[in-house]
Amino acid sequence: MKKTIYSIFAALMFLVLNGCSAGVGASTEDHANKLCTCLTEAGLDNSLSILNLRDGSFMKDMDDKMEEEVPTCALEVFRKMEKDIDDMSKNEKKEYTKAFLKSCIDTDCADIALSLIPYDMMGMGLNEAESQLKRQRRYRNERESW
Repeated sequence: MKKTIYSIFAALMFLVLNGCSAGVGASTEDHANKLCTCLTEAGLDNSLSILNLRDGSFMKDMDDKMEEEVPTCALEVFRKMEKDIDDMSKNEKKEYTKAFLKSCIDTDCADIALSLIPYDMMGMGLNEAESQLKRQRRYRNERESW
């Protein structure tokens, strides 16, 4: 699943860095919805829970489906987006990318993903991140003193 999420994130970053554009809101909404459809057909739905995400066999099956189905489907969406932005200026591409990312946030897929975040555990996660930073600083300081 991590590989799939990284692949999707990489594809979105590709679009951002290469600059999608224009104020074609309906087009970006359509692309975002098609991308969401790719994910839902591969198994992303409201039945997912934190417990499912910790189940190794469940995640293996979902990971396999995501790796098989999502890249091909997503590539079709990204090719259409490439055609949309082909003749746009850099500023138009920037606006198109922003509109696309906003449209992605408004999809059911984003809602499903956001519902999986354990918000009640955020403090614990922040404490762990802070401890990790302190360990790294101590390690660097010890290494410098060698």
